[in-house]
Amino acid sequence: MIREKPLTGHGYRCFEAGYMLRQARYFERNPESGFAPLADNVKHPFNEFLLLTAEFGAVALLLTALWIASLIRAYRKNPNDESHTLATALSAAAALCCFSYPLSYPFTGSIVALAAGGLTAQSRRSCERFRARRASGILAALSSAALLGFAAKEMYYENRWHRVQKTASSDRPPLPEYERLYPFLDKNAYFLYNYAAELNDAGEADKSLEAATACEKMLNDYDVQMLKADAHKKRRDFRRAEACYLLASRMCPGRFMPLYELVNVYDSTNRPDRAQALAAEIADKPVKIPSGLVSAIKIKMRERVGD
Repeated sequence: MIREKPLTGHGYRCFEAGYMLRQARYFERNPESGFAPLADNVKHPFNEFLLLTAEFGAVALLLTALWIASLIRAYRKNPNDESHTLATALSAAAALCCFSYPLSYPFTGSIVALAAGGLTAQSRRSCERFRARRASGILAALSSAALLGFAAKEMYYENRWHRVQKTASSDRPPLPEYERLYPFLDKNAYFLYNYAAELNDAGEADKSLEAATACEKMLNDYDVQMLKADAHKKRRDFRRAEACYLLASRMCPGRFMPLYELVNVYDSTNRPDRAQALAAEIADKPVKIPSGLVSAIKIKMRERVGD
């Protein structure tokens, strides 16, 4: 992804929308890769700097490096107990950013912002520091008020969504409630996926595909492709269902369900040779995580090929 757009990146939240497609492409080109049994859904790289470069390019990475250099300079100008504590907190966060995704959590981001602001203020003279602290305090208060209002709105609608999920039942699909929430949560990929799944379960395959297509612009992974494939199959559009099952299988080569569904698609489209060959492949496929479902699939495929 970085090689495709090294300077400007692909844009905010591009990783969830685009990485799994590249993973599928890699395993399509390298079917015998030793990484195949280990591959699974990936929603975030274990490195915040790689994510920053993929989304916003080398320009953003350079600006971040200059910002870190300015913080180091600020610390060296006025080394004391307080600035040492702030620098230690920032160093710990920077180290964690190389191996995990701490900035996905608002608390970590708040600590980084407060430590960086405090370290910058430490490097100024006392009168300048007072004015800077007063200005930054006003700015922080205004920003906090705006963020609090935005967060309260998001929390309200997400709480309504989760209440709908809890009260849903198979005999009473909560589609009217989802329709009312849709205008407020249409930028939430997980809501769109859940809405598409509910529509699919209710037999609204066309509407389910619309919601799933909107979801995959922000989140495109194994689960989204499996949901789309099932909706296409219910519409008896086996060509598109096959394409989605193949893509899901390439995203996560260790999974059995997309291969099993492909056998059913080949049976439905009168391709017994391909179905039989794939059944034999499933019967011999190594199991990554044993489960009752996987065992049932393998037994069924072995019976089919006559083992």
